[in-house]
Amino acid sequence: MTDAMRIIAVALKMPDGRVEWAAAPILRHGQLMSALREMGQCLPGDVLAAEQGFATEDGTFLSRREAFDLAAVNGQLKRKPGGYDGPELFSEDLW
Repeated sequence: MTDAMRIIAVALKMPDGRVEWAAAPILRHGQLMSALREMGQCLPGDVLAAEQGFATEDGTFLSRREAFDLAAVNGQLKRKPGGYDGPELFSEDLW
């Protein structure tokens, strides 16, 4: 992964190891969880047990901590005065 790599989507690492991700208009982890359940792609318990993170341009899964570091380096964070300053990334920090 290089500094040029950018975060493009919310992602979930499922208990079986597969990674599910979705870009806009799905901008929040909860939206992705709902979409996966509605499409029958996973059981509700699997969604709740999934690790929340983010996907990069090449499809690499990053944990919330890894994603925060990358977003900070790439200038992707939308900082609010007096707001949250890490160490984990939330979709609200990007979009």
